[in-house]
Order: sequence, then structure tokens, then C-alpha cells
Amino acid sequence: MIESANLTESRTRANLMRVRCLYAMAALILWGCILESEECGKQFVPREKRCVPAQPADDFGAGAAAESLDAAAKDGGGLDVVMDATTTQATLDAETVNPWDEFVQILIVDRTEDAAARQTPALPGADIDGLSIADETGVLIGTGDVIIDDRVNDPFMANIQLNSGAGLGPPDGRAVSLGTQGGFIRVGLGLDRPLRDGDIISIFEIAEAMGDQDRYEAFICRNDAEALRGCRVLGLAASGSTDFRLGSAD
Repeated sequence: MIESANLTESRTRANLMRVRCLYAMAALILWGCILESEECGKQFVPREKRCVPAQPADDFGAGAAAESLDAAAKDGGGLDVVMDATTTQATLDAETVNPWDEFVQILIVDRTEDAAARQTPALPGADIDGLSIADETGVLIGTGDVIIDDRVNDPFMANIQLNSGAGLGPPDGRAVSLGTQGGFIRVGLGLDRPLRDGDIISIFEIAEAMGDQDRYEAFICRNDAEALRGCRVLGLAASGSTDFRLGSAD
């Protein structure tokens, strides 16, 4: 009787296990069916149990995206640069080109008459003591640094200031007497920056005490100037120091 009871209990447990397995299998089958039948959103389709876009997206820069970018480039849309309708290449060039860039020499030519120079035979003609350049506010930007060419005359065989280098730099009381008759010095400038409109060129000439009538003419020249070719007239000056202000080079 005991063996019969145990056998019945074992069969009951086996039957319960079979029922539980059947329920589990049914649940899995039902879940799979739900997944397969689930609808995807608009413009998506089910594929391999996943919802994917019905149409693949274009690559960046292709199709409509490329057309919109081209349109933006043509009309300037999307760019941070604002073009002024009045701005042209000519106006940009005019703003950036400095007409005095190539002018780096000063030519000083004696224009004193012989009769006037005869009054001071030891110091004949214009007595050039120095040369400096300042901006329009008066700040020094350069001086005459080197003698490029010269002709110092001695019409009365008495000139005691024949050294053309004495006319370089700021004034120091030492001068060169050009000796009339077209005596000259051509001076190369030492500049902190290129010359420009408004700069002031100061030529220092020592005025003698006894009714000095010295005269000289000043030119500003390019580096490749020959004689007066490549030069512009600054002006004709009497004795004493004279300032020449640069204006338009046109």
C-alpha cells in the first residue's frame, strides 16, 4: 500500500510539470506573434523584428541637402560676411596702396646766386645742418642717414664746410656749404615706417648773421631715381629751417 501511494504521488508531480511546460511554450509562442504583428510608425517598416526607415537617408551634401547648400552659397545666405554694395576691388586697392612707399631719398640743390654767396666766401651757398621726418603729430619717424650722391662746390676757394656728411641726422651745428652753382646732396632716409600723407620733412639750414640770402630747392625721390627723373618737387626754400608737408602724390 505504501509503494502504491508513492507511485501515485510521483505520477501527479510529473503531470504538473508537463502542464507548466505547456503553459510556458504557449506564452512564448503568443509573445512572438505579438512582436511579428506589431505595427511600426509612419515611414517605418518591420525588418528582422526591428522597425527601420522605409527609405534610407541621403548622405550629407547629397540630394536636397546639396541643393539647399548651393542655393545658400549663391545668394550669400548662411555666411557671416556682409558685402557692402559700394565696396569694389578698386576702392580696396585705393585704401591699401600708399603713394609714398617708394620715396626714400631727399635731394637738396643749392639755388643761391653767386653775388649773394660772395658775401660769405668761407660758407658759400646753402649751409645744410640736418634733415628729419616727423608724422603729422610731430613724432619723429626718421632722419637723413646716408649720402647717396653729392657735389659740393667751392667757387671762391675758401669753403671750410666741404664734408657732405655734416648734413646728415638731426641738426647739431655742423653743416655742409653746398657752394652755389647747383651744388647738391642726395640723402637716403632712415625711416621707422614708409612715408605717407601728412608727414613733415624738415630741412635745417644755418642762417648766417649778415643778411643771408641763401636759397635751395628740395625734391623727394624714389630709390631708383636718376638725376631728377623719379623725383617730385617739395619746394624752394630761403635760408633757415623749412618744413615740407607731404600731400597727395597723384
